[in-house]
Amino acid sequence: MVAWLESVGAGSDTRAVERLFSRAGVERRASLQPLREVFRDDAFANRNAVYREAMIETGIALSRRTLANAGMPQIGLIVSSSCTGFMIPAVDAYIANALALGPRLARLPITESGCAGGAVALSRAHDFLSAHPESAALVLAIEFSSLTFQARETNVTNLVAAALFADGGSATVLLGHRHPMASACARPALVATASCFLPDTLGAMGYDVIETGLRLVLDKRLPDFLRGRLKPLIEEFVKEHGLGFDDLRTFAIHPGGRRVLDVASEELGLSAEQLEPSRSVLRDHGNLSSATFMFVLERALAITPPDDACLGIGFGPGFAIELSLWRGSRRSD
Repeated sequence: MVAWLESVGAGSDTRAVERLFSRAGVERRASLQPLREVFRDDAFANRNAVYREAMIETGIALSRRTLANAGMPQIGLIVSSSCTGFMIPAVDAYIANALALGPRLARLPITESGCAGGAVALSRAHDFLSAHPESAALVLAIEFSSLTFQARETNVTNLVAAALFADGGSATVLLGHRHPMASACARPALVATASCFLPDTLGAMGYDVIETGLRLVLDKRLPDFLRGRLKPLIEEFVKEHGLGFDDLRTFAIHPGGRRVLDVASEELGLSAEQLEPSRSVLRDHGNLSSATFMFVLERALAITPPDDACLGIGFGPGFAIELSLWRGSRRSD
């Protein structure tokens, strides 16, 4: 990063950049390409070609492994989330073709939900399984955020993106409650979901499309948009399902950055232990955009006692908050 700053004539800012990276809460991360390629100036078409090839290879491999581990030869729905490139047909078509899924197969690609995409994908899979309780759904979130780095820009937003974001993917299988395998093993249950939209926050986060790719939009006031809004939304949501806020034992909060987690902790009165799934994913993997929520959720559900409640919280452009209520592992009713 220091070498890149010097190459674009910003050597005097290297100390500030080093401080920014040291305070980001990220200790290691994965990158699709070597750093010299990440920092190279390139056209959007070239970046997107790399994205498409990586999406197909990763999507097929990840789906094949996930379905095999679940002992699931067929599913009724694929929901795929990604916002760091474009491809038509979406990756779900390549997965379905390679794994011989179908012919009765619903596919839902989610491309504009940003960091909330993984949480949104799980919610839409839940909707499908509520209508088709005998079926199963494959949910994927795959991101290559390194391909969005803008080598010509040294603004703070671009540097924050470099400090926070990383590449990776996650996948899981959800079962309808009447699926033949639903009672075969102890498993967490997705009880309910809710999508919330905060008016007049359109510029909080997103991407601008420019000739060199996707330029991150990130309002520094974003964490403040949550103040006074987050807890009332959660209380209303869980009340609809017979719970109070104090009934929530564990939390899976998308770690959009350290400040976002700090504000969420203050607003919700969470302990360091309750924030550990979020902070540890940020530390170990960085912000994987839409895939991050699924990483955090896995760690949060692993420490949720049977039948206890876990709350999932995803944040995305709009500005949107995606809530999900989970129950710790137990055999299906």
